[in-house]
Amino acid sequence: MEGLGQKRLGVGLTLLLLVGPLIVFVLLPLGFPPVIGNLMAARAMKEYAAQVHPEWRAQGHWAGYDLVGGGYYLSFSDGDEKRSLGYGGLVVEDKGREEALRKKLDIDSVIRRTGLWVPDQNITMWSARWSPQMPDEAVISVDVQFYGGVDEPIPDEAVMRERMADQAMLAYEVLAAHCPIHRFSVRYHHRGTEGKQGGMLWNRITVDLPQGETVTRDHILTGELATN
Repeated sequence: MEGLGQKRLGVGLTLLLLVGPLIVFVLLPLGFPPVIGNLMAARAMKEYAAQVHPEWRAQGHWAGYDLVGGGYYLSFSDGDEKRSLGYGGLVVEDKGREEALRKKLDIDSVIRRTGLWVPDQNITMWSARWSPQMPDEAVISVDVQFYGGVDEPIPDEAVMRERMADQAMLAYEVLAAHCPIHRFSVRYHHRGTEGKQGGMLWNRITVDLPQGETVTRDHILTGELATN
């Protein structure tokens, strides 16, 4: 009996090894949590579209999942036109509306004119999303990235935080004059360093800003420091 049990266990493990990757392959496109996440995301995007784009018609009740960029998406029809929305972090990505707001606020011009976008030195990215519950108010995020030279000594954490605070306050003060900011992050990469999984090693501090709160140096100097 003991030998039979071991044989069955061996067969079970073999089947698991064979079928396991197939199960993962099937479940990955469903996002997380599988099935429930797809349905909840589709519902949120349809709720948003019903208020902002009432002429749009959802093409199904199931949201797809983007394995590359992460997040869900749902297709809509607008007469003969095809539209789509994205969803992640409880907010909706509406690319057309985001682009219109970006142009209205002249964000790209402000970023370049004030030195917040200098190739190979520092990059500032601005994005707008919307909550299905409050579709009239944009949820704006700013992400600042900058680099240290490969020939420079790698700074210790205290020095790095000071540099991150300098860069963060410069970007925040410029952009906060043009729009409210609800989520702000600053990232530093020292050229020549690699992350645990390979690729560039980023040091990141993120600040979530409740209504009316502003970024301060203390947020950066004492906030949680994450690395990839």
